[in-house]
Amino acid sequence: MSVVSVAKNGVRGSGVLALCLGVAFIFAPGLVPIHAHMTLGGILIIALWVLAFLGRAGAPRAALLAVLVGLLLPVLGVLQLQVDLGSSLWLVQTAHVVVALGAMGLAEVLAKRGGRA
Repeated sequence: MSVVSVAKNGVRGSGVLALCLGVAFIFAPGLVPIHAHMTLGGILIIALWVLAFLGRAGAPRAALLAVLVGLLLPVLGVLQLQVDLGSSLWLVQTAHVVVALGAMGLAEVLAKRGGRA
């Protein structure tokens, strides 16, 4: 199994599980360990960055975007917990989900390009 395959599957698995835990946390905040969600998000970002490194020759713009998305994603996540956003919380939650789904799609693009290099 290649590094690209492992990283791609790491993004897929951790992304789906993090999404499920994140949705569960919204509807049942006391029952879901948020640190599990954050750990899975961290795995997703590390795997995304591995794919960005491997795919940088075939898709330099996508690799740069992956680095930026990997920096933005935890900022949006922590923002939800640390800042009192009031009625604007749903905007940050939606942005967090959209960026996470974008990261997963970007990982697929990078895996395809990184697999050729």
